[in-house]
Amino acid sequence: MVTVLAVWQVITYRRDFYLIIDDWAFFGVRLDLLENAGVDDFLLRRHNEHLMGGMVLWDVGIAKVFGLRDYTPWVVSVQIANALVAWITWRFATRIGVPRLAAACVCPFLIAWGPFDRVGYWAPEAIFGITLALIISQFALTALSDESRRRDIVGALLGIFAVFIQSICVVVSPITVIVLAMKRRWVSALIAMTPLVAYVAWYLTYQKRNDAYRWDIGGSYPQARDIGLFFDFTWHTLSRTVWQSAHAPIAVLLIILIFWGAVHLWRQGGERRIILVSAITASCIYLVGFTWSRGFVTLRMFQIEVPSRYASVIAILLLPIAAVGLTRICTTARVKFALSKRATAFIGVTSLAVVIALNTYQRLDSHDSDMEMANLARRTIFAAVDDPELSGKQQTDFVFGESVFFDLINSDLLRFKRLGWL
Repeated sequence: MVTVLAVWQVITYRRDFYLIIDDWAFFGVRLDLLENAGVDDFLLRRHNEHLMGGMVLWDVGIAKVFGLRDYTPWVVSVQIANALVAWITWRFATRIGVPRLAAACVCPFLIAWGPFDRVGYWAPEAIFGITLALIISQFALTALSDESRRRDIVGALLGIFAVFIQSICVVVSPITVIVLAMKRRWVSALIAMTPLVAYVAWYLTYQKRNDAYRWDIGGSYPQARDIGLFFDFTWHTLSRTVWQSAHAPIAVLLIILIFWGAVHLWRQGGERRIILVSAITASCIYLVGFTWSRGFVTLRMFQIEVPSRYASVIAILLLPIAAVGLTRICTTARVKFALSKRATAFIGVTSLAVVIALNTYQRLDSHDSDMEMANLARRTIFAAVDDPELSGKQQTDFVFGESVFFDLINSDLLRFKRLGWL
């Protein structure tokens, strides 16, 4: 099912979509760093405040093989990664007691059915869920398994890989260490700590260097944070895990389902209680971090919806718990109203189909702003690169004008032509 949906997403994505915003930051100045500063700066120089070495390799590697005239290779690679995320989420859901069929219906939400917009096709958005899925894999291999040095090492490598791809996932890495320490598996805890140690080593060295932009972003936005902003951002995010835009009743319903599922898992104890506490803790860490760093700018200054990348991370952690709560409610209702299993399944599948249809309908016209930026990029890049006067122009002129986030200049275009990318 996941594979079919991934293929469907690749086939039906907007063909006029092109590289936008963050994508270009991984080409121009990064290649300058590779030539002038070395491979280490090319990979490890921060993007905003994050380590994104894996993202750099992802983008530059695809460009080297397929060029920069078509975004299809990126979409295919994102779908392969999203299929992995859906599978890991399915394993997570079934491990806490969600029926296999129900989990199979819920988990591909991350690819095609859900309200996550760019997560389904744009690498810088999808990367948050991908790295979290790798951290979850480390947690499952080490904290939820019998002691095995091989599993410990493989799990640590997955964690290091996740941090290398996009370092924001490191904020939940200590959960695995804490669980192992509580089990008195001290050696395993030390091995599990290596992703965190690797991040700290990077932070003390390359994070202190200038950002991988040519131009100063101009400081940070003013922030006015309070407890109200946290709750506001939280219910917006929860609602966005199942619906295209934030609505308080949806958030309340989801909280009820999460609470119901959490009570059931807590009462079961053992492994499921550990998973429950870890997932809730990780969700709270992410929500606090997102609110602190982006909440005011998102909700107060720009008054826009919570970005899809944040909602998808929370969905991976909390939707399986909500699915447990929904399963318990359905079971109770079936007994109380003497419904057959077939009738209960029909009601559940019909309800899910309605949500899927409505989300899909809303997504069809939700990408206009992305398409506008993408088409601007396509027109500007192709016009500039096909200009016979390109080599005689001022090589430090912006291709996109005064925009830090489109960090691309004429000398980059000449390099792309020389490399055969454009």
